Amino acid sequence: MGTAGKGVEKVAGLFSKGKTTKPKRTGVEDTEGHDFGYIQWSEKQIQSLLTASERREILSLIPALQTKRSLHMTPGNERYFEYMMKRGGANLTEIDVSRNPADQPTPSDHPKVVGSVDRLPFKEDAFDFILFPSALAWRSDLPVLIPETSRCLAENGRLLISTVHPFFEYLMNPKGGFKKKIEQLFENMKKNHFLIEEVKEGVLEDALRTVSFPPKMHQELQRFAGLPLILVIKGIRLRKKKA
Repeated sequence: MGTAGKGVEKVAGLFSKGKTTKPKRTGVEDTEGHDFGYIQWSEKQIQSLLTASERREILSLIPALQTKRSLHMTPGNERYFEYMMKRGGANLTEIDVSRNPADQPTPSDHPKVVGSVDRLPFKEDAFDFILFPSALAWRSDLPVLIPETSRCLAENGRLLISTVHPFFEYLMNPKGGFKKKIEQLFENMKKNHFLIEEVKEGVLEDALRTVSFPPKMHQELQRFAGLPLILVIKGIRLRKKKA
């Protein structure tokens, strides 16, 4: 999982320099033989598509938060504070786990700290709900995050995470192959006392409904309906087995 993530992070690094994707054959074609890899787009366009897909799936899974101690982990630009407050999130904490923390405005009535995903600065059983929208940051460190969120969640607490779908990750870096396996993430969650409640795939056509692209690109992308972009997983923290 980490190898594939690093490969995609290299691709994301190229985008950050303002470059666009170069034509590359992926083997994924529409009915007329157009290969997905020949669609050229910029970082901003890809981020717009992933943002729309991630937001759609995450917002549908955030529970009512009135009585819950909630943690919002911020690894990228997309933040869900406003929606979490609309869902009743009064006892809400934010932690910036981005690799290059930026000074972003946060509501003054909600504390904000800085930390890393592999060592969260919180006590055991500190939260009832944790949200980690990691897809837009192209994170490859979800495996080290799972044990930490398990430690910080109370019994029956919920974890909601997102990641770039392994298939879309492959399309962005076809030479890397399919090295990121969903079942490894599932096994890691199970090992750390999570029961997976819900899994959602954000697909291309849903994201296109809310994203404005040039007509030619929009038409090209519509040929690949059903293409998964985002994977969102919701798990419940079960009781730890006593030694």
